[in-house]
Amino acid sequence: MPARPTLSVPQPCHESWAAMTPTAQGRYCAACSKVVVDFTRMSDAELLAFLQRQPATSCGRFTSQQLNRPLAVPAAHTPWRRWLAAAALALGLSEVVASSAQAQAPVSQLGQQPEPEGAHGKSRPSDSSDKALKK
Repeated sequence: MPARPTLSVPQPCHESWAAMTPTAQGRYCAACSKVVVDFTRMSDAELLAFLQRQPATSCGRFTSQQLNRPLAVPAAHTPWRRWLAAAALALGLSEVVASSAQAQAPVSQLGQQPEPEGAHGKSRPSDSSDKALKK
């Protein structure tokens, strides 16, 4: 695994950011005749991508949290990861649909009336003495 890059500014510029002229990427510094790029709102991935496209002598404005720490290098995207994510999503959705279908009562049971209480259980043989008492 390659080492994660770290940004440091050994000799910070002392020019006033507010005194510089605004540009599309940041501000123009009249003292050094360079555009100072505003990196303060960029993520680590955006910052690394910019620095790979531009020369190493770029001037920039950073937050203290962006400096002197290893930057998070984004993982390389490979096509099989998208297919894996799509397959996992499809399987997950099929499980949700299957579980909700099983949770419903079968159609044959919906029309039946519940048995009256006492109608189920062990039956007791009738006794001739019960008949005699009922008369």
